[in-house]
Amino acid sequence: MPILSVTLINGERFCAYIETHLTQMMIKSFHIFNEENKMNGKVKFFDETKGFGFVVSDDGKEYFVHQSGLKEGMRLNENDAVTFDVEEGDRGPKAVNVALDTGSSE
Repeated sequence: MPILSVTLINGERFCAYIETHLTQMMIKSFHIFNEENKMNGKVKFFDETKGFGFVVSDDGKEYFVHQSGLKEGMRLNENDAVTFDVEEGDRGPKAVNVALDTGSSE
């Protein structure tokens, strides 16, 4: 899914997710959200030694996460509830700005 990330003059960060219909190459939908609408999910696994793992969003999609995408000093454990942004990485979408979801009821 192509992603456009823009930082505005006042410092607010907006991401635009564009879904495309591959056979017709036309824009099907366009979603804009700000920092208050981060994605929610759970840690599938995270290997501290190797410095990477995967998170699964609430809608079931899996995202690669590298230790550089974690908030400073943060450690991830399997099944931790997290919030995160998505950016396009070298090999596909990746989770960044990953933080523990303190608002989760689980």
